Amino acid sequence: NDSIFVSAGDYVLYINDTINLCQDTLAFSVISLYDVGVEVLSHDVLCYGDSSGIIIIDSVFGGLPPYSINFYGANLDSLASGAYPIQILDSLSCIFRDTFIINEPQSIVVHPVIEHPLCFADSNGSIDLNISGGVLPYEVVWNNGLIDSILSNVYAGNYIFSISDSNDCNFSDTISLINPDSISM
Repeated sequence: NDSIFVSAGDYVLYINDTINLCQDTLAFSVISLYDVGVEVLSHDVLCYGDSSGIIIIDSVFGGLPPYSINFYGANLDSLASGAYPIQILDSLSCIFRDTFIINEPQSIVVHPVIEHPLCFADSNGSIDLNISGGVLPYEVVWNNGLIDSILSNVYAGNYIFSISDSNDCNFSDTISLINPDSISM
């Protein structure tokens, strides 16, 4: 048999002449004119835990149309972080397979350093939020109107803060500064 069917790739052919007892080796590459491929645009998830990631198929090329595209049930307009496999099959049954990764930022986390007022009714309390996660820069707004991650020279009480990162992801919480007992005589 003098014909073989192989997929694209590099091959080595070993030839044995059993009459003249000669041997030869032939190396060659098979290039497919019909390899199926795809170009995609993808956008990662904006906020930790949401489903704002997207994959857009920009173009499918090679092979012979029409194409059958399978994203295995994924809604490409609202993806959570993860791996999304794709399979494209052309009319010649040539297959393209790949996996696209959608990432997400870490959740916004606050590790506050709290200094309660030293004496009853003093205004020397402070809160330093120490923020991590999300996407820098952060904007911090306190219920007293201050816009900073450090709140200083404050009385005992409840202080509510809201953090927004550059993707407009939000985190809010309340920190309480406690008054020490007053000195009684």
